[in-house]
Order: sequence, then C-alpha cells, then structure tokens
Amino acid sequence: SRWVATESVWSSSELDKCAMVYEWGEEERGPDKRANQIYGMQVGADATLRTLQMHKARPYVAEKQADRVSVAYLSRAPQKFAEGLASGSTVVQLNTLEAISKWLVSAPKNKAVQVEAGAVELVTQLVTHADVAVRERATKVLAQLLTVYQGIQRGIACGVVPAILEAIEDPSAAARRNAHSTLQLIGQYPEGVDALVAAGAVTKLVAICDSAGKGVEAQSLHSLKFCLRSGVGLQEALLANGVNVMVANIAKQAALEESPEANAPLLQGYLAVLTLLTCPDEAKEEAIEAGAVPLLVDLLKHREGVVRTAATGGIISVCVSVRGKKEAFELGAADILIALLFARERAALMLAVRAVGMLAECKREVMSTPLDGAFRATFDKALPQLLQLSTSDDAVLAKCARDTQDSITWRP
Repeated sequence: SRWVATESVWSSSELDKCAMVYEWGEEERGPDKRANQIYGMQVGADATLRTLQMHKARPYVAEKQADRVSVAYLSRAPQKFAEGLASGSTVVQLNTLEAISKWLVSAPKNKAVQVEAGAVELVTQLVTHADVAVRERATKVLAQLLTVYQGIQRGIACGVVPAILEAIEDPSAAARRNAHSTLQLIGQYPEGVDALVAAGAVTKLVAICDSAGKGVEAQSLHSLKFCLRSGVGLQEALLANGVNVMVANIAKQAALEESPEANAPLLQGYLAVLTLLTCPDEAKEEAIEAGAVPLLVDLLKHREGVVRTAATGGIISVCVSVRGKKEAFELGAADILIALLFARERAALMLAVRAVGMLAECKREVMSTPLDGAFRATFDKALPQLLQLSTSDDAVLAKCARDTQDSITWRP
C-alpha cells in the first residue's frame, strides 16, 4: 500500500502550499527520505550531460578568436600599414604585405580605406623590389587593392601600368600571374584600356607571344584580349604583326596535339586572339595568306571541345570573304560543321549553325559550276537537324537555324 508522509492534522490547503511531497513504498522507507535516496542516483552519459547543462561548465582555458582585434586598432591600421610599407626593412615590408593581404579580404570596406591611406602608391614602388618575395606579395596586394574602382583610379594616376608591364616579365611565376590579374582588372574600364595602350602594353604582349625561347602563358593572351577592346590597341597589334604571330603559334600548338606538351587552354587563347585580330578586312586577307584556314578546319576535329568551339569562331571571322569560304568548303569544313550541329553546349551549337550558314552564302558563286552538285549534296544533309533546331525553345538559336536553312534552300 502507498501513503503520504504528512501530519494528519494538516489541512488540504496547507498541503497545496508545500513545495514538495515525498512518496515511497512500504519496503523503501528508511532514515533518509530525500529524493535521490528514494528514486536512486541517476548515473550514465545522459545524467552527466544533464548535469553539465544545469551547471554550464566552461573550459579551463578560454578560447580567443585570433581574427578579432580591438576597434582602436582598426581605426589606426591603415596608417600603421602605410608606415610599414614605407620602411626600408625588407622583413618589415614582407610582414606588412602579408598583414595587408589578410586585412583586405576580411571586410570589403577595408580596400577603399587602405586606398585612401595611400597604399596603392606605396605598393606600386614595391612591385619592382630587388627581393623576389617582396615582389610576389606586392603584386598580390596590388591586385586586391585594384578590385575597387577607387584603386583603379589611384593606380592609373600614380603610374601603376608601367610597373605592371615590367612585372609581367618577372622571373617568378607567382609575380607574373598576379601582375596579369592586375592588368586585367585595369582593362575592365575604358580609361584603363587607354592607359594600357598608351603605355605600350599591346606591343609588349605580342612580343611575349612571339618569343621563341620562352613559354607563353595563357594569362598573356587573356591580357592581350583586354587591350584589343580599343581600336587603337587593335591597330597596334596589327602593326606588330600580330596575325602572323598567332597563326604561327596555332600551327605550333596544333602539331603538339598528341604529345604531353599539348596545352588546350593555350591553343584556345591563340584562336580567340586571332578571332579578335581579324575584324578588319585586311586582317582577314592577311590570315588567309598566312595559312590560317587549313589550320582552323583541321582544329574543328580536335579532341577538346573548347578548341573546336574556338576554331569555329575563327572560321566565322576569317572566312567571311568569298575566297575564304571557297577554301574552307574545299577543305571539307562544311561536313565537319554539320556534324557539330549535334553538339550539346549552347555556345558550340550556336557557332556551328552560324558557320554553316556563312559557308552556305557562297551558293551564288558556285551555282551553275561543277562545284554546284557537291555544294547541294553537302548542305542538304544539314536540313533535318536545322529543322529540328528551328523549333527550339531558345529564340535566338531557332532564328539562327531558320536563317541558315533559308540560305541553304535559296534558289534564284
């Protein structure tokens, strides 16, 4: 039987005011009537976790976050960094550049604050430092500072372009990579492109691509593409024999397709630069004279998709003239491009449709000639796939496919 250990003289209202009423069985009674004695001591992992949660036990050593500093330090950090950069000690400059690099990525506003403190001018002086470690870190910090427009303006005003053009020929690969990143950031703005062209960046980059004894990096070609956005830069590249340089390098890289030294991104970069260089009509004729058409047609069969896409764009740019279309057709470009109409990538598919349509425009030249039969037998094979593409959900692709289909089926 169960019973309550209370005085019988207590009323029910007094019992309700009690904080706790103990209950136990007949065989469990003893001298100690506390709860832990009645119900037993709870042990085990759950009991330990509940005890820790109740008492909120904290570790003996308090962990401090190393990436947090005081507000007073943050207010004077840009000036302290500027003092470290201006010091003549190489060790101090190295440590300051490393600290600035971490400081700039910690918060976006730090870049603008550091630019206002004169960091661009000080770091630009260190880009040509005698110590290679200082040059590597200086070019890295300069690329971080120029990710904001205030840094671009300061850099152009303080002469950062000549220093960067000197750094792209640095013996250190890391310094060259960071220098090209900085150059490409400057080239994203019209005033930056003008500053690069005025400083002779186009001629230097073309010379780097033409250097026989040195390995050309894809970053150099990417930087050159930014400079070719300007009409003046394009003219300077043509005057520097840029078309012949690109065609020669494409032939050299195409010969290495099966060797371990093959570099598909580098070959893609050469093709992209050639496409930009052949915008003027005289540049197209120069490329055809240099033998670009056979190289481009052969690269349509490259194993890398990015190279095939870049070669298709090159054919569209170079083979605009009647001479270029005839030469490409006689080399079998139409059959290869029709096979590329089944590509899955949108960019490759769009370029293939445009290239087929461009080659089909030479019908007026070959009609009523011995080449007319071969022309019709070749391009008629593309009509079923073009008909399917003309019903695509992509409005631009469908319109391009219909235009190409009309070019093929046109009759006088």
